[in-house]
Amino acid sequence: MINPLTGKMTAYEEMWKDEENELGLFVKNVAGSVWKARVGNWQMGLGRREDGVFWAWQAQREGSGEAWKMKHSTESAESLSYLPEHDMGSEGATMEWGGDHWVVLEHSMTNTQ
Repeated sequence: MINPLTGKMTAYEEMWKDEENELGLFVKNVAGSVWKARVGNWQMGLGRREDGVFWAWQAQREGSGEAWKMKHSTESAESLSYLPEHDMGSEGATMEWGGDHWVVLEHSMTNTQ
């Protein structure tokens, strides 16, 4: 992967763990330049700016109703608005939110484990 800080190819390791949750939401903007996801108490966003620079962020909250807290982000992170708590519609739906148009790629209201 290219390290966004240095512009050089760098080895990296992804670490995943199972999360029990009741909500999964994955959306992308219509332009295909920004993707956002929420699973339980985790959120992430990633995209590419018009100048080609890649950005990403990850946030977590302790429980429902708590504030989201940024855990990790690239220096170039943007679009830090978190997904809304309200229903964004079923899979395939398109809606306006946060000054952009979004397509719901996946939306579940059931436990994924």
